[in-house]
Amino acid sequence: MKDPKRARDLLMALDGEQHLQQQVSEKVLADNVLIAPGSVKPDATFWSALIQDRYNVMTCIEKDACVLVEQDLNSDGQAERILFAFNDDRVIVYGFDSDRKNGTRLI
Repeated sequence: MKDPKRARDLLMALDGEQHLQQQVSEKVLADNVLIAPGSVKPDATFWSALIQDRYNVMTCIEKDACVLVEQDLNSDGQAERILFAFNDDRVIVYGFDSDRKNGTRLI
């Protein structure tokens, strides 16, 4: 099936979310998420934070299905990370606390 969203939806209908959730890992996300030009490739801490929200990042296990963009959305001098899923109607915004070395889902 050529359409990744249809293939994913069919797999979820037949096998449930468990199969896709088992495929989600820090390495898979780091290898498959497209990093936008001008954005810094995140370290393992960020990918680990994404895994906590496994359901929302399942679409990102396919190569270049998602893009990560860094942009200062609230003019605080700290770039937020925005994860766009091309084949889904989701945009997830993550903030990063450099003092605590962890990420937080903002939206």
